Amino acid sequence: MTPIRLGLVGAGNIARAAHLPALAVLGQEGLVALTVFDPDPANRDRAHAEFGFPVAEDWRAADLDALALCVPPGPNAEIATAAIAGGLHVLSEKPPGRNVDQARAMRDAAATRPDRVSMVGFNRRFNPLVGWRASTATRSVRRCRSPAASRARPWVRRRATRPPTGSPPTAVTCSTWRSR
Repeated sequence: MTPIRLGLVGAGNIARAAHLPALAVLGQEGLVALTVFDPDPANRDRAHAEFGFPVAEDWRAADLDALALCVPPGPNAEIATAAIAGGLHVLSEKPPGRNVDQARAMRDAAATRPDRVSMVGFNRRFNPLVGWRASTATRSVRRCRSPAASRARPWVRRRATRPPTGSPPTAVTCSTWRSR
């Protein structure tokens, strides 16, 4: 299997704490051939010293299949739209831009290249609790008569970040809830 030629743009703290360790494992398995890009020489040097990946200043000159963006909002939208237009698959860290116009520009760029994968990495996207919280907006909690769901009701109303202490997970799977 040919490794994916991946570029990581941004070698700051988040990249060194989360992205590069994971990509190092993928590199050891032969799945990814990574090059790290950052305009700041200090960040490039630290990433190279800690992980041993090749580094460069500008991703545009590299021969890549995909680009992962770990840069601040604003530049990520500009880089993502250019990378998609250049035929690369793109994974961008959240948020998708500084404003709605930048997010729409990323969306529109992705729509022009349906043969390329483009995704914003919301780090809690696949967390089951977050998915449940999002789905509760379309459910009627009052119709569920289970005691477990009764304890969950205040949590749903106030949109807390976690369920109250003692709420069993059965509140999430109450079968008598109905979609509106």
